[in-house]
Amino acid sequence: MEPPAANDNASKVPAYRPAYVTDPFARPRYPSVMTRVAIGVLIFLGVFVVLVVLPPYIVDLLRSNGIPISFSAGDLVYVGILLAILTAAYYAVRPTIAYGPIGIATDIGELAYLYAFYLASPYHFSLSGLGGSANEAVTIGLAVVLLILAVGSVINLARNAAITIRDFRRPGERLWRTYPVR
Repeated sequence: MEPPAANDNASKVPAYRPAYVTDPFARPRYPSVMTRVAIGVLIFLGVFVVLVVLPPYIVDLLRSNGIPISFSAGDLVYVGILLAILTAAYYAVRPTIAYGPIGIATDIGELAYLYAFYLASPYHFSLSGLGGSANEAVTIGLAVVLLILAVGSVINLARNAAITIRDFRRPGERLWRTYPVR
């Protein structure tokens, strides 16, 4: 009698399996590599337009109207390209263990990008005459807006740190929640 053949699917099944999954060969159904790369390219193009094409145009527009800007448009291009690449990679590696660390790098890059704007943001926007009285005014600085945006990046940084810790403690657990078996 021959010994039973080794199970070929055993290496493809993650180490963690939720209790509700009874099929021994079931595994999370995540998108193929080509699908993730294609969507990553679309994300790259969108972020590229927002972080690389628009900021230099806005900086040149502000300078042409006499508003001094303390940083160059070229610096924005380099940082924007880096953030666009990191954001696309962040989506493409979602089913892998590299998802959390790339997310942390992306969030740190976003915080650095916002901090550079914060250092160069002495401008304030005022709305006067609200509520029927000409003496009342609402003033908000660009630094406050950037601080609010930075809070979102800090929250994402904490989330990605938790994802990284969870992926190292229990490999594959996140995949069952993100890509459930149908």
